[in-house]
Amino acid sequence: MTSEDDTSHGDATTEVSRARRVRFVTAACLSIALAIVLYAALRVGQVLVVREPDPATALYDAHVGYFWRILTAGYGAGLLAPICFFVVEAAPLRAARAVAPAVALSASVLLLQSIFAP
Repeated sequence: MTSEDDTSHGDATTEVSRARRVRFVTAACLSIALAIVLYAALRVGQVLVVREPDPATALYDAHVGYFWRILTAGYGAGLLAPICFFVVEAAPLRAARAVAPAVALSASVLLLQSIFAP
């Protein structure tokens, strides 16, 4: 084995590692976009189902609800993150192309939620 063989093997390992990192980051981006959509859906559901809080505890209730929605959305996105990763592993180029529309969709959903269900 020559030193050239060692460097070529190292480059292949680096290339595989780089591709794996790109796929992981793509899956993470899709999961974060999903968390934003889940948060907006939770807020809309809360506005439609739950009555308004008591004014005496409004400050406390508003903040607690906000943090619970964030934690619940993050938990849900974390549960779905492996599915996003498997989708990225199966079709990396299609998944990478889906990141920008997913971010735009999540921003649009969050904007609509903030307008109609503040």
